[in-house]
Amino acid sequence: MYKKIKTGKLKFVILSLITFLGVETIARMYDWYSLFPYYDLFSHFLFGMTFYGLYWLEFRTRKDSKTQFLKKASIKYLIVALFWEWLETIGDTIFLNTDSLKDIFIWDGVTDVIVGAIGMYFAYKYLEYKL
Repeated sequence: MYKKIKTGKLKFVILSLITFLGVETIARMYDWYSLFPYYDLFSHFLFGMTFYGLYWLEFRTRKDSKTQFLKKASIKYLIVALFWEWLETIGDTIFLNTDSLKDIFIWDGVTDVIVGAIGMYFAYKYLEYKL
């Protein structure tokens, strides 16, 4: 049995997904990572929102409380985000990158994960409580 999804919440999830994919594609095409050094943080914020939104769409029918659901989503987000940052670090040791793409895990990786978690929390507040 699926719960009926409110139109505004579904629009939020779809809009966050389209925004993340669209902006990320444009950023890579036009090298925004070099032009705007802090663009990476915005990208991770959008990813956090999108991740939670998609997770919420898939698993919202479970009997977990809102806080249990947030904890499970947070753990899964951390696994994905840390794995991604690890891949970036490995990639930087294998491939030559411009200075704007070099990843120093302790600083860049941690801030990326934190900003993504903030984006995820923003999506949680919107989807669960409609800000």
